[in-house]
Amino acid sequence: MEVSFLADYPQYIDQIAHWYFDEWGYLVPEITVDEVKENVSGKAQSRHDIPLIFVIHQHGKPAGVVELKYRENANHPDYEHWIGGVYVSPAFRGTGVARILVETAKKHAVTLGLTKLYLQCKDDYIGLYSKYGFQALHKTKYGVISTMVMKWDVCEEETSDDAS
Repeated sequence: MEVSFLADYPQYIDQIAHWYFDEWGYLVPEITVDEVKENVSGKAQSRHDIPLIFVIHQHGKPAGVVELKYRENANHPDYEHWIGGVYVSPAFRGTGVARILVETAKKHAVTLGLTKLYLQCKDDYIGLYSKYGFQALHKTKYGVISTMVMKWDVCEEETSDDAS
């Protein structure tokens, strides 16, 4: 498997848009798959600056995706940098793809000089993201659903690495 910037593999945009629409489209009932595709295309322009998307792929097919983005949840404008859109194709779930994607996003955030990343997830995924160094902060609303906001802090991870 290889992780790349979506900017280098624009042929995956359509598949990613369909994944996102099928997984989260219900959160914005009036949205269309074409609008999701346009949004993904806009984030597929960069290899360095946020917003951007990483895609993990194998044999010419995408297996998963992760985004680095700004202010994902309007209820928390003070939380600037986010990981979002973490999606793993059902055929690749349970194989470590999510870990690779999240770690890639975290490493890139560090190269950009970021010190914190936030994400929001349903309760079912709190344990998963905790394994990747994120700490639960509080519940919030995102559209029609309740989510947990979690934070990853570079300084805290460096401190825990030093203690090992």
